[in-house]
Amino acid sequence: CLNLESVVLPTNKYFEEIEFGTFRSCESLKSINIPENVKKISDEAFFRCISLENITLPQNLRDLGTDAFKYCISFTEINIPAKLSSIGKSSFAQCTNVKKLTINNGVAIIDDQAFYGCTSLVDVSLPASLSKIGEEAFNGCTSLETIVLGDNVKTIGAGAFFACSSLSSITLGNNVEEIHTTAFSRCSALKSIDLPESLSTLGSAVFSECDSLTEVTFPDNVIRLYEDTFSGCDSLKKVTFGSGLVFLGARTFLNCDSLEEVVFKDPTGWKRTDATYSGGEDIQKKYLSNPKTAAICMQNAKDNGQEWVGLLNSYLKKVKPTQ
Repeated sequence: CLNLESVVLPTNKYFEEIEFGTFRSCESLKSINIPENVKKISDEAFFRCISLENITLPQNLRDLGTDAFKYCISFTEINIPAKLSSIGKSSFAQCTNVKKLTINNGVAIIDDQAFYGCTSLVDVSLPASLSKIGEEAFNGCTSLETIVLGDNVKTIGAGAFFACSSLSSITLGNNVEEIHTTAFSRCSALKSIDLPESLSTLGSAVFSECDSLTEVTFPDNVIRLYEDTFSGCDSLKKVTFGSGLVFLGARTFLNCDSLEEVVFKDPTGWKRTDATYSGGEDIQKKYLSNPKTAAICMQNAKDNGQEWVGLLNSYLKKVKPTQ
């Protein structure tokens, strides 16, 4: 359908689905009406329709398939209707000219890579109903500056905002429980982030290469931090760990050249171990009780020529005292 420019779909009540790949690679298609009776747009239905201009999704839409509108590079605005509970995987990925995204209240899930590579996306409105942001959902949205998440969001997937290099402000809801691997990695404009008390799980390299990040405080519910949490955060000055922390992965502060303070609320009972997490040697309390000394230790640095215990490449685990 290389020469197809316009389509008028039937509006009768029996037409409820646009099937798999129906208009795939119709590169000249500019306009199409999608009737209100349509409830399902299947996988790749409009994949690589590079000339297709903004469309109106029907209010009765309930199922949006994988890659449904991927590479629709002429889109500038997307409005997701309320009855669509989940935005399908890669459904709008690589829509590189989309500037505005409105997701109406009722949508609960943004699936993996849904808006991956939407490099012009600036204005995003997320609903209170949203509960999960999938893996790499907004990966590479380099123009995105602000994100506000509601209190229903519990999970932020791996790489969800990876390389959102203009993202300077993000508000997390009060009930976020999980932030997975590299979720905010390479958000080079992000200066600060408030982590809610509900947070308990963080994956590895969550904030790696966040060049502008200066200070982070972890809530007491966070038990483990895995490898490379702040690797490459060269503006980071202070980190405060909560009282519940019992494990710290290797290279937590790799190349954090501005680090001045690392606060352990309970500096006792820590051991240095290896990747097997077995055995280990005791770390003297004096190395971790002073925030400035702890910062030096975590970087394998020297202070006035004195060698401090080097913990940069070590795994740290807290051992409960014997009763």
